[in-house]
Amino acid sequence: MIFLTGVNGFLGSHVAFKLATAGHRVIALTRNGDVPELLTDSAIEYCRGDLCDTASYEDVLSRCDTVIHTAALASFDAADLGDYYRINHVGTRMLLETSYNRGVRRFIHTSTRGVLGVAAQPELSDESCPLPSPEKADDYVKSKWLAEREVREFSQLHDMDCIILSPTALIGAHDRKPTPIGRVVLSFLQQKTPFYMDGGLNLVDVEDAADAFVAALSLGENGHTYILGNVNIPLYELFKKLSEIASVPLPRIRIPFLAAYIGSYMMVATSKLTRKAPFATPKKVVSLFRNHSYCKSSKAQQAFNVPDTPLDVTLMRTCSWFKENSYI
Repeated sequence: MIFLTGVNGFLGSHVAFKLATAGHRVIALTRNGDVPELLTDSAIEYCRGDLCDTASYEDVLSRCDTVIHTAALASFDAADLGDYYRINHVGTRMLLETSYNRGVRRFIHTSTRGVLGVAAQPELSDESCPLPSPEKADDYVKSKWLAEREVREFSQLHDMDCIILSPTALIGAHDRKPTPIGRVVLSFLQQKTPFYMDGGLNLVDVEDAADAFVAALSLGENGHTYILGNVNIPLYELFKKLSEIASVPLPRIRIPFLAAYIGSYMMVATSKLTRKAPFATPKKVVSLFRNHSYCKSSKAQQAFNVPDTPLDVTLMRTCSWFKENSYI
């Protein structure tokens, strides 16, 4: 039996679907009882509870031998910055301890490419590149870095296998509450992107990432981190592909880094008034411009043998889903 957190999230819902489709028995933790449309017909058992309230799920863990932890606070607009640490760091530690005490034998943790460093040539970045100054990272990345450290230390001190999977920017269908990259794609499809800037990112199909989680049920080494990525692509090249798929005109105005950087501060300030997540933050602008999310994921490909879906196929699925569900 598999205990899954984050079932209402983009990645978590796809992981749940893949697990159920493969015939695995899944108990999914949910706070509000909401079932994603993707899982309407899937044979999944639900547990009402909260990650930071171990009493709400510890009895259920006694029935499970594996935990897949995808839940996290990942938005740019948390009202209380302490929530990043309470949910992402402390919540992970509490789940680790409770899982071990209840006899779980394997713990698969979802981290993020952002907690790793960048090589001199960004496209050569891999799991061996440490984050140089975690204390200078934004609160989301710092909280995820602390959580990953907890998992790695736990793997060394306790008899429970811990695998860390670190996706890059996830993209695909069923992005109900669009992720940051989903919002970029959606904004372009809605013809609300008159500008672009230099820089790029690594994209991975959410279904490929979910397949890696299923493979990690039996593959992967204790205490190891695996980057789940696929294509390093400049932002403008992404727009060109979307333009060809959706017949949307390309942005004509290239804005310099400094203008984008200053503009991101304005977005953050505005978001505090509107209580809506900013389209970008200063650190995200820097990351994009310097190709900080570029990487290679050969370690995960070798470990889990998951095929890489061609980016054009992923983008077609994404565009079709947004259109069919009236986002555009």
